[in-house]
Amino acid sequence: MTGGGFSILGYRLCFFAGLIIILSGVHKGEVLLPAVLLIIVFLLHTSLRITLTSEKSVLSFWISRYGLLMITLIGATCGLLVQRIHSYTKLSKRPNIIRLLRFFALLIPLPLTTMCIGYLVDPPVLAFYGYQSVTDNTIILFCLAMILLEVLWGCRKPFYVVAIFTSMLTFCTAVISVIGSTSIVAFWGLAMVIFLWQSFANVSKTRIFLSLCFLVLSAAYLVNTPLFELITLTSRLAPLMEGSLDITSITSRVSILLTFFEQFNVQPVLGNFRADEMIGLSEGNYIHSIMLSLLTHTGVIGFLLVSAVILIIGYAYSRELNEVDVLSLKLALGICALGTLYAFFTWPPFWFFLGFLSIRPGSYRVGVL
Repeated sequence: MTGGGFSILGYRLCFFAGLIIILSGVHKGEVLLPAVLLIIVFLLHTSLRITLTSEKSVLSFWISRYGLLMITLIGATCGLLVQRIHSYTKLSKRPNIIRLLRFFALLIPLPLTTMCIGYLVDPPVLAFYGYQSVTDNTIILFCLAMILLEVLWGCRKPFYVVAIFTSMLTFCTAVISVIGSTSIVAFWGLAMVIFLWQSFANVSKTRIFLSLCFLVLSAAYLVNTPLFELITLTSRLAPLMEGSLDITSITSRVSILLTFFEQFNVQPVLGNFRADEMIGLSEGNYIHSIMLSLLTHTGVIGFLLVSAVILIIGYAYSRELNEVDVLSLKLALGICALGTLYAFFTWPPFWFFLGFLSIRPGSYRVGVL
């Protein structure tokens, strides 16, 4: 079987497995069903707009590798599994199984880290996938790893856990920034603040001091490595090293943002998937903001549907939450904030968290993993 055939089969298996898990969650009352139904209505509305205003594939919009239904389903499935694991760790009297889960949680970013090491040896290994694809998957992967570490250790994480996670996150961020991504650096800053804040809560001053010393020494080491020199010379952040703010990935987005009202006025109620081309811009000059691109491409109707989903989730998370729910909500808000600044509305991390938070907070069930 070819790699492409295996990939297609793998995605289909993931889709149906995730669907079964979600239907089980719906049956047990663990899913925010109104939010899920509104997401489906939004996808139907957007599919109709794609069909009527562009030549893009509706099927790929739903269940391809980056299809919104696929990403949302993966997010909801991860949300349910995280809830089950959290419930299990609270009730289990088998410390060996907990240790095994902790071991696997620490290994989650390892394949990506290995791929990044391979890039330093053979650049096409990572560059082949495109920096946007790699960035999106990296963000989702490290967010999920962060949540699982919170589930399995809580706020009192051992020093080695903090060191391993921050080292892998920083290394992967450095390598991916070289192949053209600036958004991964913004995510790194967000993730480090949230992770360290969660890790340092209610711990001794000695452990905080040791962790900070490790971070400072690691940063000093990184600055003096060939990798950092490569970043300063080849990444889009190179102008910062010369005291300039002329970063093309930012300035180009700002210039496109100024065309928002023109793109929105093409079809304000229903939206148009060729809004950028309709006003004379070349393909790809769409608004790089989740909320604003919802307005330009799916219209007021699509914007209100997604806003309703966010409001339902916000209401569900307005009550007393446990530490895992709080961390998940912080990450989701951070992702939403970042995406509002530089991502199109189909940005995978945004839809992953819409699915993840569509699981009722704190809905623990006693069961088998």
